Amino acid sequence: MVCWQSDNGAPYAGNGVLMELSRAGARVELSEAVRVGTFVTFRVDRLRFQGSASVRYCLRKGLKHVLGLEFAGGLEWKEPTNCAAPERELDLVQC
Repeated sequence: MVCWQSDNGAPYAGNGVLMELSRAGARVELSEAVRVGTFVTFRVDRLRFQGSASVRYCLRKGLKHVLGLEFAGGLEWKEPTNCAAPERELDLVQC
């Protein structure tokens, strides 16, 4: 799950699919559009990875939206040496 606040401060949360994960960011598919520049929080339990990121782009893909996220605060993904196959679903984050 990915959580964020709207322009008026209302909290939003959306179930997402992790499409790609790199050292400095991720590509995520959501049913909701998120404005470019918005900060989001996320967590992937199976990878023991969570943090915040900035939305760099949001593209409509059919009924879904593909978001490009750039990790914030110096956060970097480093793949564990003995990791199971990546989990594609983004897990619940308390907003």
